[in-house]
Parts: sequence; structure tokens; C-alpha cells
Amino acid sequence: MLDITGLSQFEKELENTGSPLVIDFWAPWCVPCQRMIPVFEAAAEMYQGRVRFARVNVQASPQVARELNIRLIPTLAVFYQGEVYDVRTGLTSKKRLETMVNRVLRTHDGVTLLERIKRLWKGARELG
Repeated sequence: MLDITGLSQFEKELENTGSPLVIDFWAPWCVPCQRMIPVFEAAAEMYQGRVRFARVNVQASPQVARELNIRLIPTLAVFYQGEVYDVRTGLTSKKRLETMVNRVLRTHDGVTLLERIKRLWKGARELG
């Protein structure tokens, strides 16, 4: 997991579009942020090699938070191809974080909603 410490490092990570990027915006004094740490670390381990995970301490790097208009913490932001793909503010459950990551992975892997429906339809027809 990467700690992003400034705007230039953040921009560099956004330019690396090889895999989706999930960023946890947090601060050391934020109790919900502290509760989010084990959830975020578990997800980083679970998706290692497929998704990049990073953290931004908004107290130490306020310019990054300002650039993205982050006003509440914790905030999770998922980036895909350099653009914001999904955002969640507040304490996020493991299940919700996995849902966010799986959604971006389906897009990254080229599996759209229409493609998923086609696969389900095909599977139902094969069973019936």
C-alpha cells in the first residue's frame, strides 16, 4: 500500500492507468478513519496485483484533498484511467468496499452490465 504525500505524487499515480486505484482519504485524529484501516488493509491484500491501494493523510497533504474537493473523512475514492470512478464517504464496510472494487474491476476487465446480463441469460437458458 502506498502513502501519497503530495499533489505531484498523486498526479503521478493517476497517470499510471495500468490498474484501478483506490485511495483512502484520512487523518490521524479521525476515529472512523482509524476503524477503516483494517478494512482497507484487508482489501489491499485481497486485491493485490489487480488494484492499487493508497492512502492520503489530508492533514499532511491538504492540497490533494482540496484538488478533489474532499470535505469529509474518511472518504474512499476509486479511480479508473485517471478519472474518478466511485466515491464513498464515511465508515465503509468490507462488503461495500469489495462491491466498489469489483465494479471497477468488471469495467477494467471489459465486463459491462450488458455483458453480465447476457452471461446470466445464457446460463439460465442452458439450465432450462
